[in-house]
Amino acid sequence: MSVERIVKDSIREADALEKALEDERRALESRDAAALGAAAEEKRRRVARLEALDAARMAARPQVPAAAERPPAAADPTATASADQWQRFLAIVARCNALNTTNGAIIRLRRQQVDDALRIVSGTGPGTYGPSGSQSTSRPRQALAAV
Repeated sequence: MSVERIVKDSIREADALEKALEDERRALESRDAAALGAAAEEKRRRVARLEALDAARMAARPQVPAAAERPPAAADPTATASADQWQRFLAIVARCNALNTTNGAIIRLRRQQVDDALRIVSGTGPGTYGPSGSQSTSRPRQALAAV
């Protein structure tokens, strides 16, 4: 497969990854576990495909001749087209990175909220008060319910 074809396929996969990341964001915002699982699986598949395409691109890359043997870049119109496609791919990947970073921040925030709520409910977190109304930091753990 030619490097140009690989880059075009990489652009297609990166576009699909961007959509999966947007779907993941919507699932996180709506707290839809099924949609989140589907988006995460799609993201995993697209990343694996991009990694395979990158390996193929590296293997298919032509050997670069010495500077004295190379024609000027302007004389090779495919080099410009390939460079434009590669820049397009890099722009999509940068957007994917930003989306993934944002989604990760949402996940960390939700996890922190759950951890905080569990500490408060169990009486071990800051900001909890004992029966007398005083804040207690050394209060022993109490069962939430008994059977």
